Amino acid sequence: CMVYCSSWGDANALEFLGRINAGEDAVDAQARINIEAGWQHVQPHDKQERELIVLAGGPSMREPDQLREIIALRAAGAALVTINGSYDWAIERGLEPSAQIVLDGREFNARFTRTPHPTCRYLIASQVHPSVLEGLPRERTYLWHSGVSDENEALIRERTGQFFPVPGGSTVVLRAIPLLRMLGFARM
Repeated sequence: CMVYCSSWGDANALEFLGRINAGEDAVDAQARINIEAGWQHVQPHDKQERELIVLAGGPSMREPDQLREIIALRAAGAALVTINGSYDWAIERGLEPSAQIVLDGREFNARFTRTPHPTCRYLIASQVHPSVLEGLPRERTYLWHSGVSDENEALIRERTGQFFPVPGGSTVVLRAIPLLRMLGFARM
């Protein structure tokens, strides 16, 4: 028997206050720096009928049948979204990511964006360490917001005239699902 427990008091706390792997002060400061840097911000999109492959890592990606299926779906026109290290895994296998998602606020996660791909869009949480954004193409890089402070929400509204938070859990995959839904992907 395996039991999973949570220290979250309720779903609202998990959905809106979940933070990823960095102290609250660091995340808040990093978000402010990134918001002030003038990056584009994710906005809701109309529903897309295009199928979506999400590579979230894990041992099943090593299975030859999985790789063949990913290649076949991509060849049939499915969008390919990578998360963290699956980005390099996909590129090493000749797969072109449609988008790369990064959420974690720690500096060493810059390794997930060091090699910009010419057709990839970068969906980067505003709370990341600023080094994660270094070298990314501005025209294809978008900030999204996960549990930002009231002050940073006000800054986003001041700069963009709107605010679209991405709810979800306390992992990049649990935030990627509502992010991708916001972007119009219904079939994952």
